[in-house]
Amino acid sequence: MKKATIRDLAVALNLSCSAVSAALNKRPNISAGTQERVRKMADKMGYATDARITQLMSYLRTGKGSRNAPNLAWLHWATTSDEHETKPWRSGYLAGAKNRANQLGYAIDPIWLNSPQFPPHRLNSVFQARGIEGLIVVNACWPCTLDNTLQWSKFAVASLEGTVGDPGLPHVGSLGIHSLQTIFENLLRLGYRSPGLVIGRWINNANACQLTAGFLQQQRQLPEAARIPILESDVWPTLLAEWMKAHRPDVIICAANETIDHIRSLGLNVPTDVAVVHLNLRSDVSGWAGIDQLHEQIGSAAVDVVTAHLNRGDCGLSAYPKYIYIRGVWVEGWTCPPRTVQ
Repeated sequence: MKKATIRDLAVALNLSCSAVSAALNKRPNISAGTQERVRKMADKMGYATDARITQLMSYLRTGKGSRNAPNLAWLHWATTSDEHETKPWRSGYLAGAKNRANQLGYAIDPIWLNSPQFPPHRLNSVFQARGIEGLIVVNACWPCTLDNTLQWSKFAVASLEGTVGDPGLPHVGSLGIHSLQTIFENLLRLGYRSPGLVIGRWINNANACQLTAGFLQQQRQLPEAARIPILESDVWPTLLAEWMKAHRPDVIICAANETIDHIRSLGLNVPTDVAVVHLNLRSDVSGWAGIDQLHEQIGSAAVDVVTAHLNRGDCGLSAYPKYIYIRGVWVEGWTCPPRTVQ
C-alpha cells in the first residue's frame, strides 16, 4: 500500500504542505491545536517520517561550512604507515581516491592496520570517533584482523586491487586478462614471436590468476613451438637462468622491477638479447614498455562504489558482491623496441 505523504496530509486537512511539515516538526509558529490535529491525521493515514530526509534537512539547516565532511577509511597493511603515499606502486591509488572523495565532499582517512594504535578490538570505536562511514580495504588477504572484530553492517565497504579471499566486498581492480591481450597485440606488432611470462605466485593469486589465464589464452594464437611455459614461482630469480636457457624467449613479460637486473646477471643485454615488458608501470620503472594500470582511476572508482552504497544506505557485506575492472593502456618504452630479425 502506498505510504501517505505530507501532500496527502495537507489535502486531507486543507492545510498547506509547509504548515503540515511545520506542525509535524512542532515549530512554535504552529498552534498546539493544529499540531495535535496534524499528528492524529498522520497516525490515521499511516504517515511516517523518513529518517534520511530528516537527517539531510538537519544537515542543510546547520550549514555545510560548519560541519566536517564524513570520512572514508583507507585500510591497509603496508610495510610502513606512509607506504600508500610514498611508494610509486601504491600512491596512485590513494591519490585518485583522495581526489574523487574531495569532489564528492568526503575525506579519506588512511589507517595503517599494522600499527599498535589500531588493535582489532578498538577499530569500531576508532571509526565511530573519526566519523568514518565507509571503508576501502586495500591489498588484504583473508583471514585477517577484520574478520571477527569489525561490525561490517555499520559501514559501506569496497576492496581494492589485490585483495584475496574477502568475505563479500565489492571489488575494484585492474583487468589482467585485458592487459595480456593488449601486450600480445603490441608484441606481435613489434615483431616478437616467443614471449614468456615470469610471475610470482602471490602476485598472480592476488590478481585472481588473471595474468596466467590471460597469457595462456593469448598464447594459443602462436605456433606450438613458440609457446613457452610460464615461470610462476615466488622464487623465480633462482629458476630464471635454467628457464631462459631451455626456452629462449625473445621478450619477457614481468611484474618485478628487478627483472632486468637478474637478466643482466646472466650476461644478457636488455633489449638487444631479450626485451622486457612490465605489467604495472609506475614512476619507479619510468621509460619501460608495458601496461599503465591507471591506478588513479582505480582509486577513484573505489570511492564511487563506497559513496554510492552510502547514498543508498546499503551497508555491510554482500552475498553477491560486484566487481569493477579498469582496463590498463599500453605504453611504449626502451625495454621493448621494434624487433629487428637478423
